[in-house]
Amino acid sequence: MTTELSLTADQQASLKPILEEQSVLKKDSKENPDHADANKVKVKELNKKVKEVLTPAQLEIQKANMQKAKAEGKKEGNE
Repeated sequence: MTTELSLTADQQASLKPILEEQSVLKKDSKENPDHADANKVKVKELNKKVKEVLTPAQLEIQKANMQKAKAEGKKEGNE
């Protein structure tokens, strides 16, 4: 993410705890499916915080990368 979006040092510092928390929540959701719905809400809130840190240009790059990843995931699932 850092190189793809050309993040500044300040952005990296701001995003690191957010991304770490997202990772913990996603792991918890896999290990404890009954937490998945609550964690999904928390992840959405964290995504809002990520968007506040990124510039509009960086958001566009992130959006394109996410769409690409989803498309590749669908291709792999169909094979």
